[in-house]
Amino acid sequence: MHTYTSFMKPSRSAIRKTLFLLSCFVSITMLLSHLSDGPRMLTWMVFVVPLASCVMIFCWIWARLEKDAELLLRLKAGLVGGLLGTIGYDMFRIPFDIAGTNTLSPIRVYGLWATGSSSSTLFTDLVGFAYHLSNGITFGWIFALVVFRRHWAWAIVWGLMLETLAVLSPFGEVFAIRKASYGLLLAYTGHIWYGIPLGILCQRPERLRTWRPFGARAWLVGWVGNALVCLWFVLFQYAGIQRSQPNHAIIGPTSIRPTWSDLAITDSLTLSNPNGFEIKVLVRAPMPGGHTIIPLSLDTGKQHVLQFESPGIYQIQAPDHPWRSVFIAVHANGRYRDR
Repeated sequence: MHTYTSFMKPSRSAIRKTLFLLSCFVSITMLLSHLSDGPRMLTWMVFVVPLASCVMIFCWIWARLEKDAELLLRLKAGLVGGLLGTIGYDMFRIPFDIAGTNTLSPIRVYGLWATGSSSSTLFTDLVGFAYHLSNGITFGWIFALVVFRRHWAWAIVWGLMLETLAVLSPFGEVFAIRKASYGLLLAYTGHIWYGIPLGILCQRPERLRTWRPFGARAWLVGWVGNALVCLWFVLFQYAGIQRSQPNHAIIGPTSIRPTWSDLAITDSLTLSNPNGFEIKVLVRAPMPGGHTIIPLSLDTGKQHVLQFESPGIYQIQAPDHPWRSVFIAVHANGRYRDR
């Protein structure tokens, strides 16, 4: 009986570990599916995400009931390490975002796609940040379940590999980051800051059992820290609190609204200038092999109807004014890539 029990426990532990690991891939797969002409993120949110979440909760409770200390330690290290890593990743990018590089802008469109909305609101911004956080946590879990008690530098390798896969994936094509050398440098460096706390916790996970700096306090630091980053993200970035008319972008007086739109290529976008002065506008439009810049000039009280010629990410900016640029994700029958 003792031999049989000893044999069975590792088997059940492996099943729990495998089920949890597979469920972790749902978070990033739903985004890649959306960008790869597969089921859209809203479909994943309705049908797959609840199932994957239930599997994770079941595996965690099962591990607690059977006192699977090793698996529980991996899950705790991945959770806290992923939380702290996401803080490091975001905090590194915030100064560059303040300077106007829009390093955090993709987070907002995640919320649009996950909710099936056509323009950004405060709600979609919060959903987008929650999805961004879920990626940070699930990537932390994947690392903790596969690479554990190794040197912390392996987590940096993991972070750099994640960015490389993003560049090579449809994400890199749709968001046009493959040829953006400055953006690539920031992205790779940010993933180093993601990997450091994750690697430290996974190398010495016993710290989670104590009240040392990376112990139980790390849970509080992780959740509160990400909440503060989220608050900054919403308030500073001019979240789409004011609803605008469908297919309509209002320029001024303090920002361009909405911050993100998701439209079909057969749609159009009306740009309005309600200010008492002329505004110069630049439209960055995707094209095969790169992008093109379309200059526009809007007199006071005038409008311009913007037509889309190809799917992809469009950017609208008023370069002579201290306003954030806004983006339009344009799809052709659900495809964001020009094929």
